[in-house]
Amino acid sequence: EALETLQGMARVVEALLEARRTSKQNLQLAFDRQDALEEIARTQKVLQHAERMARIGSWRLDLETGLVRWSDQTYAIHGLEPGAEEHLANAMLFYPPDDRAKLEAALTRCTQDGTAWDLELNFTDAQGTSRRVRTLGEVDLRDGKPVALIGVIQDITDRYHFERRLLAVARTDELTGIASRRAFNEEMEQL
Repeated sequence: EALETLQGMARVVEALLEARRTSKQNLQLAFDRQDALEEIARTQKVLQHAERMARIGSWRLDLETGLVRWSDQTYAIHGLEPGAEEHLANAMLFYPPDDRAKLEAALTRCTQDGTAWDLELNFTDAQGTSRRVRTLGEVDLRDGKPVALIGVIQDITDRYHFERRLLAVARTDELTGIASRRAFNEEMEQL
């Protein structure tokens, strides 16, 4: 009987040691998870700074609901305060009709056959300021089925205007202000 009591106590001690070992492992997992969450938060902060510096925002369009989730910089490009999810129909209204049609066609192709896009489009923000944006997008698949479209939008207005000025300078004689020989030759070739 004393042996059985000792064996029972040994099992209890073993169970207590196992519980302590499991508890210690769970505590370490919790610390590791906390460290991982802190690293994700740091990475997210760096990404937000990079987005702001490069004037690039990210977005995600849920194909089932039609709702678009924007990063803070995407809101800034649109001239809006970060807030509630935007519906696709509202997001498309920032584009003039011709460019809206190009973007809608790209969205349709991407949804149907997975074709990614990279477009430069005219755009008017919420304050009525005309801008030029570059947007890239691709399909987000789950179990082989499209569930969302994801992408980025970048305000390239300054670059676009700079390139247009360079082109105008290259095609215009500086002294007379009329078309340069190069522009004349290009026109002749087209005719």
